[in-house]
Amino acid sequence: MTAHVPSVLIAEDSPTQRAQLVGFLTQLGYSVSSARSGGEAYAIAVEHPPDIVISDILMPGMDGYELCQRIKSTAGLEETPVILVTSLSQPQDVLAGLEAGADSFIIKPYDEQILSSRITYLLKNRRLRRSEISGEPLEVEIGGERHHVTARRQQILDLLISTYAQAVHLFSALDQGRQELSQSYEVLRALYDMTDGLNRCHTPSDVATVSAVRSLGIPGVRDSWLYLREDDAMPLASQHHQGRGGPRPDPFPPPIGGGEGSEGVPLIREFESAWGRGALWHHASMALRLGQRTVGYLHLAGPDLAISDEVALRTLAGVASQISIALERATLHTHLENEVRKRTQRLQEEVEERRQATETISAIFNASPVALVSLDSHLRLATWNRAARNSFHIDEATARGKPWTDFFSTPPRELERAAGTLRSGMEVTGLELRAALASGTERMLHVDAEPLIDTDGEFRGAVIAIDDITDRRQVMEQLHQAQKMEAVGNLTGGIAHDFNNLLTSIIGNLDLALLKLGAHAARTHLDIALRASLRGSEVSRKLLAFARKQPLEPSAIDVAGMMGELRILLESTLGSRVRLSILVPPNVPKVYADPVQLESAIMNLAINGRDAMPSGGSLGITVSTGPLDDPAYPGQQGVVFAVADTGTGIQPAHLERIFEPFFTTKEKGKGTGLGLAMVYGFTRQSGGSITVDSEMGTGTTFRLTLPAMSSPDIAPPPVASVGAAAGGRAILLVEANEEIRDTIRATLEGFGHVVQAVGGADEALAAIDTGERFEVLLAELGLQAAPSGCNLADRVTERLPDCRVLLMSSTAEAVEHEAKRGAYTVLGKPFRINDLQKAITDLFS
Repeated sequence: MTAHVPSVLIAEDSPTQRAQLVGFLTQLGYSVSSARSGGEAYAIAVEHPPDIVISDILMPGMDGYELCQRIKSTAGLEETPVILVTSLSQPQDVLAGLEAGADSFIIKPYDEQILSSRITYLLKNRRLRRSEISGEPLEVEIGGERHHVTARRQQILDLLISTYAQAVHLFSALDQGRQELSQSYEVLRALYDMTDGLNRCHTPSDVATVSAVRSLGIPGVRDSWLYLREDDAMPLASQHHQGRGGPRPDPFPPPIGGGEGSEGVPLIREFESAWGRGALWHHASMALRLGQRTVGYLHLAGPDLAISDEVALRTLAGVASQISIALERATLHTHLENEVRKRTQRLQEEVEERRQATETISAIFNASPVALVSLDSHLRLATWNRAARNSFHIDEATARGKPWTDFFSTPPRELERAAGTLRSGMEVTGLELRAALASGTERMLHVDAEPLIDTDGEFRGAVIAIDDITDRRQVMEQLHQAQKMEAVGNLTGGIAHDFNNLLTSIIGNLDLALLKLGAHAARTHLDIALRASLRGSEVSRKLLAFARKQPLEPSAIDVAGMMGELRILLESTLGSRVRLSILVPPNVPKVYADPVQLESAIMNLAINGRDAMPSGGSLGITVSTGPLDDPAYPGQQGVVFAVADTGTGIQPAHLERIFEPFFTTKEKGKGTGLGLAMVYGFTRQSGGSITVDSEMGTGTTFRLTLPAMSSPDIAPPPVASVGAAAGGRAILLVEANEEIRDTIRATLEGFGHVVQAVGGADEALAAIDTGERFEVLLAELGLQAAPSGCNLADRVTERLPDCRVLLMSSTAEAVEHEAKRGAYTVLGKPFRINDLQKAITDLFS
């Protein structure tokens, strides 16, 4: 027959305590069921009556008292023992349990042994309870309250016995607790003293000393030794002893292989004391660890057996932990002090570096030729450099904090838009604008700006670089104008060169035709054609003058004398409605230029001034000295011819183009547009310059500057000699243009010369190599194929030393080059046939 297994029903709302009870009772062999509340426990008891019920009193819904009453009043469950779990804080709790019919109390926190014996007792006395007849209810008054107890005597007795047993248990526990509390007080005081001392330590050496001294405050400790690791060694760092008159020998070197067990508890051993025969002392060894590393050992010794009990072990482990923490803190403190010292030194060095960097940046900031301005978040002036102060005339005392718009008389719209761009966090680059400054001057500015954004992305200001490019822009515009004029000059010179070649052929053939026609009726038409060709030659000459490629015949000019002669010509030319004044200071230096071209240039400017004054006015010509605006002559003085009128003026849009060929400000049909172009070309070709200032309705002033004769760098070039005519000669003609070649050959043969005409240098040399002898070499200077006319002349004169050379060219550069070189005579194209004959005759004069 199978033995009956007692069943236990547990009613406990705490999951932890419920699981603890279930596990404990299951291990004791009981069949255990559990419920989370009184209502759930009652339902289980009705369906499966247990042998005993253990219920917590305080539960949600149905508490332990009500559960007990329900069980005791339910048929079939009235004999079931009920144990109530309570704190037994008041006598009323016991009476309430008796009124509810409880059989026993267990006081929290309960002892498992007491709980087991109480269950066993109640199960054994269950039969005795069944045989007891219920008596009269007892009336009990406690604390002014009356309680009616209906429990049986045996039940009351069991309850009282359990209560007494519990009280005895509590008294024993209280006495043990008092002893432990006393010991704990001493331990806590020792730990407090240890902690207090360790908290004051700043170095590992301090920790070792304090630990050895204050370890003697631990109950039962009389001697202490502390070892600290130094590299791979573990030397004694500190020791302290109590009594016996002095330090004792060190009998406890650090244990090999560690001073703690596998679970980190101190190792305890007994030894026989050297100061008392047969007396046992206890020794504790504790490893001091920082993480996984053992950094030292603490050894304690004493005669008291308490050093080996559980409290002492926990205390020693706590002491070791405190010392380890203090060592870590002291090591860290020492390390931090060293780091702080190093960091302080580094910071001092960084501060010095930043100071030097700040001074350098400040120096760069102030030395910058660009105006640098720093604005705050409201775009008000914060800092500025010297260039900004000079450019905007910033007042040091009042400028700070002023808005940026105070820089200008009228804030430019472009800068207002740029301010919005900066506020949005974007940079401003390459902004060029014209602005009127607060001082009233109008300047051209180049602006770059960077916003200053903080870590939160908020706009906190901006740095603006403002470069005044007014002068630079003017220089660039002047350079652009000069480059344009140079390009136009090159184009014009090329056209004039080709035009001269055509005119050479036309004029030459017309001259030949006129010689042959005599009094023919067609002669009139040929004369008209010839005059037109010569006018074309004059146009070509003007174009070459603008291109600075016309032949010049410079000489030293007495300015005062020239202006005196020019006055007579101007007075008759300008008319009575124009008041002429000419002012020439005494001792004005001579100029080196072509006198005819200079007079023509001044006449041209004067006539333009007259035409600008249709109703009359004043025209003044003033001569003065001033610097020559030419980098080729640094520091050279010049003579300035200023021609000023009181006419209508020139529109600003036309000022840049007035020196261009065929550009005129006059009415249609009243100007060729070549007059000022000739003046410009002549001036530049002579090493001078010309400028113009004009204001609508007020007048115009031209300033023509030429080099003064005081310059040693300017010397008159040699001039080709002029001689008498000669007879017929043997001439070698070298001309690549077939039409011009045929015309010149016919002309020369008409004058009685013997001509051999070839198209290039190689043919000419080949003709000489065949043995032909020539008296004159007439060659184009700018032969298209190598060698050039000059090289050809050199080779011919090497073969024929008595041969004379006459070179032809349609450009002035070659003429001037050979004139300065002094080697060969150059005849400019186009030329009349008489000019050609005279040039050949002059070769033999």
